[in-house]
Amino acid sequence: MFNLFGNIQQPLKSEEASKEMWYQTYTCKHCSAKFKNCSDLFEHVNTHHPLPNNQSQTGSGNVSKSVQKQNVRKTKDTAALDDVSNRHTIYPLVGEEKYDLLTFFTDVRDDIVKHLQARRQNLNHLKYYISIKVQMSRQKEDGVMETTEPHFCSKIDHILTAEDVHEEHHLNASFQKMFKSFDEFIRRGSSWTLKKIIHMDLSTGKYSPIGGKSFFPLPLSLSKTGAVLNIQNKEDKCFVYSILASINPHSINPQRVSHYVDHEKELDMRGIELPVTPQVYPNLKPRIR
Repeated sequence: MFNLFGNIQQPLKSEEASKEMWYQTYTCKHCSAKFKNCSDLFEHVNTHHPLPNNQSQTGSGNVSKSVQKQNVRKTKDTAALDDVSNRHTIYPLVGEEKYDLLTFFTDVRDDIVKHLQARRQNLNHLKYYISIKVQMSRQKEDGVMETTEPHFCSKIDHILTAEDVHEEHHLNASFQKMFKSFDEFIRRGSSWTLKKIIHMDLSTGKYSPIGGKSFFPLPLSLSKTGAVLNIQNKEDKCFVYSILASINPHSINPQRVSHYVDHEKELDMRGIELPVTPQVYPNLKPRIR
């Protein structure tokens, strides 16, 4: 899709050009469009030049070489806390993939999706983030080559259902965040170039979303304000009674569950498991009678 080498414009030397800010461009190998940062190029390629299933591309814009396809990708899993926390490390194949971020991200996408599917089945709800470790190099004024190995990380995202794993925007947002961090690193320290990709880490952990539960006392600082209605009940119906309280308000002792028990038929909860999870919220409004 693009090759970082050769796409960096060196600082302009003329007096007129010296007044302009130095920047680098990234060229789309499909249509030659130029972009000032990786994240814009990534969005452009995914929107205008999507890859067919099971096909990857090299930095030169051609289909990956058969010898690269025959390579077995090396991965490593590191678990902790009885596998509640897991780090899945993916290494680049030998070839163009090792030197091109977009090619590497495209080629490992299926691996990431499969791993997230397996983790969701084990943990039900999970949170994850992706980080990539690369080696950067530049030549100092004295001619000595300097190298560094920074990490670029995505934001933490959450997966609550099986459908969430296949949502394109989740992974795209993660990749774009890493591209943006990569761009910022180069702009802060001029003359850095990508030497090679070392590995990518997919870190996952169990996520326990907040949902309706049974009664527990509020902190004194909240209960004193009178702004929070905390209905006293011994079941997992706190969410149900809260909805009913909004439909049937009481000014005297509104926290007593006896005010709302007779109104339970006003809310159709058939087929909804208690305590209620966030995924159910959009479907509740039509169930109010």
